[in-house]
Amino acid sequence: MVIQRFGNRSRVATRYIGDFSELLSGFTTKFVNLRPEITEILNGEVIDFGSPINLKTMDGFININSGPMANPQLMEFFPKYENLPDLAYYLDVDYWREPNKEMEFQELLEWTRKSTTRIWDIHEQIIEHLEKEQK
Repeated sequence: MVIQRFGNRSRVATRYIGDFSELLSGFTTKFVNLRPEITEILNGEVIDFGSPINLKTMDGFININSGPMANPQLMEFFPKYENLPDLAYYLDVDYWREPNKEMEFQELLEWTRKSTTRIWDIHEQIIEHLEKEQK
């Protein structure tokens, strides 16, 4: 079969124990490194922050959207779920390829397994990094 584009997408909300300002601060200093000079130039207080990042890797492309989310926003992103946390770190990872060629099912399956593992590793490592020295 000829495959134009295929991929693997994961949206995860990891419960955060603390307040929104703590999570926001950790995200803007440890993940995106929002410089104080920029906040001064903008002459305002950062009250929320989301971060889209698009990457090209040897195995494909990774599009990431992430940031702190309070429960009302989580309910918009996860409408089918009850008992969502009051506060969470949200991570949306779209890992995809655009081979535009004939591919065997086994090759698709192998890449999907590999990308699923990579997405979960990204999630765990980011959470670990955000929580480091915070507790």
